[in-house]
Amino acid sequence: MDAYFAPIQFGDFPGEEQEKQEADKRCASVQVLYRELKLQAFSWADLFKAKTGLASADYPSSGDGQMKTAWLQYKLNELGYLAGPLDGQKSDQLRRAIKRYSYANPGMQETDSETSQGVLAKLKSGDHGRAHLIEKPRVLTGEEPASKLVLDHNYFVVNKNALDEKYTGQGEAGIDDGHALQDAEKLDRFEALLQAKLTLVSMNDKTGSAPGIDAPLAVGPVGCEWHVFDPPETKNDLDPSLTTGVTGPTKAPAYLKKVRDTLTPAVHKDLYAMDNCPVARGGARPKDHLDMRDFFHIAGLKDVYADEIRGKMFLSLFHDDLSKSWQAGQLGTTGAIFRGSYIAGDSWIVQGRVSFAGFPNQAQLEKDHKALTGLAKSFGALTDDGDPLAARTGTMTLWRRQRVRKVVDWWSFAAAPVIAWPTVKNAFKGAFIELETPGAAVGVETIANSASKRQDYVKLMQSLATKQKNRIFEGVDGARISWTKEAIIPLEYAQQENGEALHVFSFKNAANNIINTFIGGGSFWYAMYRVPAHFLKEELDKTEPAGLTILRYDHLRPLKLPDLLNAADTLKFNDGTLALGVEDPQPVSAATYQTMSDFQNFKTGGGPSKGEDWGVVMITHPHFKQYADAFITLHEIGHCFYLTHPFDVPPPATCRPDHDQADKNCAMYYPEKNQRESEGWGLRGKAGTMPMFCGKCILKLRGWKVGEAEDAALPASS
Repeated sequence: MDAYFAPIQFGDFPGEEQEKQEADKRCASVQVLYRELKLQAFSWADLFKAKTGLASADYPSSGDGQMKTAWLQYKLNELGYLAGPLDGQKSDQLRRAIKRYSYANPGMQETDSETSQGVLAKLKSGDHGRAHLIEKPRVLTGEEPASKLVLDHNYFVVNKNALDEKYTGQGEAGIDDGHALQDAEKLDRFEALLQAKLTLVSMNDKTGSAPGIDAPLAVGPVGCEWHVFDPPETKNDLDPSLTTGVTGPTKAPAYLKKVRDTLTPAVHKDLYAMDNCPVARGGARPKDHLDMRDFFHIAGLKDVYADEIRGKMFLSLFHDDLSKSWQAGQLGTTGAIFRGSYIAGDSWIVQGRVSFAGFPNQAQLEKDHKALTGLAKSFGALTDDGDPLAARTGTMTLWRRQRVRKVVDWWSFAAAPVIAWPTVKNAFKGAFIELETPGAAVGVETIANSASKRQDYVKLMQSLATKQKNRIFEGVDGARISWTKEAIIPLEYAQQENGEALHVFSFKNAANNIINTFIGGGSFWYAMYRVPAHFLKEELDKTEPAGLTILRYDHLRPLKLPDLLNAADTLKFNDGTLALGVEDPQPVSAATYQTMSDFQNFKTGGGPSKGEDWGVVMITHPHFKQYADAFITLHEIGHCFYLTHPFDVPPPATCRPDHDQADKNCAMYYPEKNQRESEGWGLRGKAGTMPMFCGKCILKLRGWKVGEAEDAALPASS
């Protein structure tokens, strides 16, 4: 018996061993050594039943309030909404999880109450689960070497009082690191439920090399030390077909490498790369890579597994409580709730290892195990491979998923360009973001599909103009103001009441009125474009999960040229070109453009393209002709996620501090301002057009704080 000296636990072996283990079972009591630790699947439903003693994970209608709350936590966790431990307490994390769930469900308003809007009923039916949260669930047991963890992130910049007459454009969008403040309000760190099982050395195994014996009653309350590694950032290659032949390539990789080298040098090339986002920047990486205290929920599995903090270690105990018959399945196992971050690009490997910490004879116990050939590699350094009493997950890398739910056309442009989504997705991939894109564009009439909806829109626009004391509808017969699928401003210009073509002078006055409003700026300019954005957002929320909306629009109804060619007034038609005398006219070929909806003949006539509030991206018709569609789409989506123009900074500065000062090819620059190293990057028809974000924009998209922080300052440039 000398080879089995390890006085951890004395007791009977269970009676379910295989026939080959009969010799072991006949022993009334034994002294044991531990053979192998393995991670195994453990579901939130398993945990709920283990905590409550219920045979089913169905909603406990007859249970008390605490049990019902624990069920909410279980169900939201099972569906991928990160509700935290099943402690039966209505915590802030639970409230945020309910908000995320209601936000993701079409037709629901964001709420933190399960009794509101049928939230509980939907949870009972299991609607809108996020199966993609852990792309390959077996990564938690180490059976998969790597997996994405995909966190839904459909939250966008919102300027407070966006429809208010005093709106100035300085809402949340103007706050330094506003994106990080929003994340802290809306998100919770990624969490995963882990379970480890421990087997024993067989009495007939003199070297500790044979498979372990599953004898849960004999395991005892030994400890498991849980440890989190920070492996090197997952290689995230961009599609080479989209980068070949590009002039002025992105400097983002150089900037991100400089960030890693500046903040914290690597401790171990494979397991402590130290390139996850640090706490000071919004992540979870501690200053001390051995400090595990914040990576696990303390008492997170209370009533099933005990745990404790010992120094900077997190330890859980193997379950050995025989008084709870309903927890028989947990005997000989232990568990923990791992907490990562919500920062895209962060990656982790979690290890569980048998620990005798706190035992008075710890050193002797470790020595006795290492004396066996099969256990010789046990209790070495945390980074050592081959320890049979340690088990690791695969590499888990967090991604964010952002959804484009619709492309909506509110114009009469027949040959609408198809957005080059592969190029747009490639740019977001560089920030560890999966961009989910829609099918073909739809006309606005499919959304404003009833007379009442259309009238509501007209009233909203008229009300705004009246409140702003704006002259946009001045002198226009009220009967002529109506919704049109051809333009966001509800005015009819194609013909007069008697059916004849509208006189050019009248058209020019109306156009001038609107354009002068744009030139003059003011609150109406900002607010008017929020009307169609808000209208679409409200309508799509009724039928679509949360996500971005791309609105391609004209702001004035087109005026058909054939109706005007015989008019005199200010319309000029010379040498095959057309020019309308409004603010810096540029000739437009009548043979090429059949409608005045091509507003490139106005300097400001097309209206703005904007990354709008509520995740509505507005792209004006002429910008699709001026810019490469991938560039303008990417640029405006960037604004929805708090990305700014590098050049919007008071002189003498030339670049905002939240951009890489040396990367002039960032997609947030304008191509035509000659600010790029490769002039014309993003312009339609120019070679080498590959829009990418600079390194600092990528950090922002991933969730990093890029402003001042207590750690070392981020590099100013690549």
